[in-house]
Amino acid sequence: NKNNKNNNIIKNESPLYTPCEKDKLFWCFYIILHGFNEYELHQSDYYITEKNFKISSVEKLRSMKTQIKKMKLKIKFNEIENELVNQSQITLKGLDALCFIYKVSFVVISGKTYCDIDFNNLDNNDNLKKGIIIQTSKDTKEYSIRYSNNNENNKDHDQVYLTNVRNTFWKIENVQKPLNAVSGYTIKELHTICSKLDIPIVSELGKNKTKPVLYQEILSKL
Repeated sequence: NKNNKNNNIIKNESPLYTPCEKDKLFWCFYIILHGFNEYELHQSDYYITEKNFKISSVEKLRSMKTQIKKMKLKIKFNEIENELVNQSQITLKGLDALCFIYKVSFVVISGKTYCDIDFNNLDNNDNLKKGIIIQTSKDTKEYSIRYSNNNENNKDHDQVYLTNVRNTFWKIENVQKPLNAVSGYTIKELHTICSKLDIPIVSELGKNKTKPVLYQEILSKL
């Protein structure tokens, strides 16, 4: 029930909120960028708002090509433009581009993995807007946002939560390419990744799994 979810945010009973719209990842981003009240204002025209925002974002991205080239950022314009204009749901690649355009920072958590989308170091922007997104279902592309609503207790809980995530989950360094080729890892490195993802390195027969087997099991978790 949407009203109950909204009440939870107002009462600070839960910092977790799942947008009702289809492109949940986009609307998680929108809430952090503009605030929950602004998000609420567009419940009746969310489709038009979303479309216009994405088209405007493509235009902004095109105007930043010189900046992107100077910073040596690997952004594939055709893929991002297609995703924002033609696809009904963005991926982490699209989110990465939006965060760059609007200087928003996210930690995105999925299963036992996480990635930092952080452009704060590009221009030393201390006012960067930050958020935490959690993928609660890969099958339905369900994303939720930990929304603190400027409540200090919730912010403290977020910091404790993130510290635990960083200490125990596997960090994806590049959302454009989460996993390198199998030849890019030593068996020890694959063992380390497996330990973070709760993947056994020994088979049911008691034999150590080979690099290709470990790699495929890691890939299946992403």
